Amino acid sequence: MTKFQDHCSDTVVTLTTALESGNIKPWILPWLQGPQGRSYPRSVSTGRPYTGMNSLMLAFNGYSSPWYLTFKQVKNLGGSVRKGEKATTVFFWKWLHKEEDGEVKRIPLFKTFKVFNIEQCDVPAEELTKLEARLDRICGPVTGLTVEDAVTAAETACLDWCNAEGVQVHDTGNQACYIPSRDEINMPKVEWFKDGHKGYAQTLAHECCHATGAKSRLGRKLDGGFGSKDYAREELVAEIGSAMIMANTGTDLNEEQCVAYLKNWLDRCGEDATALNYGATRAEKAAAMILGTTEEAATPEQKEVAMA
Repeated sequence: MTKFQDHCSDTVVTLTTALESGNIKPWILPWLQGPQGRSYPRSVSTGRPYTGMNSLMLAFNGYSSPWYLTFKQVKNLGGSVRKGEKATTVFFWKWLHKEEDGEVKRIPLFKTFKVFNIEQCDVPAEELTKLEARLDRICGPVTGLTVEDAVTAAETACLDWCNAEGVQVHDTGNQACYIPSRDEINMPKVEWFKDGHKGYAQTLAHECCHATGAKSRLGRKLDGGFGSKDYAREELVAEIGSAMIMANTGTDLNEEQCVAYLKNWLDRCGEDATALNYGATRAEKAAAMILGTTEEAATPEQKEVAMA
């Protein structure tokens, strides 16, 4: 087993333990709200959000501040890590291409970093003020929505995206599904959902996430047969992505829903611990595409710095 697989396995064990102990809602909601949420984990060095399993594990810490930094970065701000505070391990990996004997070989590069949340540190007040202003610039002002407004926002965001992408939505089906060959979504009518518009919006978000995987968009594998590894991974993308869309638009998710979400995601991983990182990373991209919140692409160097 590789170091990356080991790290993913450890994360799945940690989340499973949290599920069994009931420690779910306080940390999962800020993560589901995505990079537009004010508590979503970010790197102090770049301002960019962490992604995939890194963002999930940092959100698990439950801090209200999004800012994470290394021990060295704390010192550079003129601060210190409080005695007894424990760091969280985040990782960075990519493929290196090396030519040997006329052949290009792919070599995995895997690095880990120890980071602390700013709330674990004593930092000069002026630096904290700068970080708060920086967060305002990134996320904008805090706004409140009613449940009805939030559900409407989620549904509207999905339908607007479909219209812009040319994805046809037909409310005439007896089950919800995305059909890649025709690039269209079949949906049951709103009145068929037990939760009405909320159920409709969340299901539509799920199918829209599948649609982002088309070759002309994010290019995921959508042809995996039922029960296959590819099928399970794609379902994980759509389930996490739809939950992110609902949370991002302000829909309140109760504790029972949060527990059900996490249990389902972990169950779908099965023996493939890396599936959670795959699903989380690609769900973030799918949700960002639909919501129109995709941040400017980072260079490989920026991505590595964001992990530190």
